[in-house]
Amino acid sequence: ISEMPYLSYITQNSWQYQLSETDIKALLSGKRTKLIKGFKNKKGYKFDAYLIIMKGKLSFVFPEKK
Repeated sequence: ISEMPYLSYITQNSWQYQLSETDIKALLSGKRTKLIKGFKNKKGYKFDAYLIIMKGKLSFVFPEKK
């Protein structure tokens, strides 16, 4: 986990989330996190997403719509 300490707390624009150790381990092993609920975009709308590292950057993966 000490390989990427900046992953433990993410702040980007208006969304923020405290990653658990399980989330960090998943990201470092090339997997995505569990579904994280309650992110807010710049306009204040809430959304849910998984996080994954793609091409060296942290990215959102959105769940399939029902």
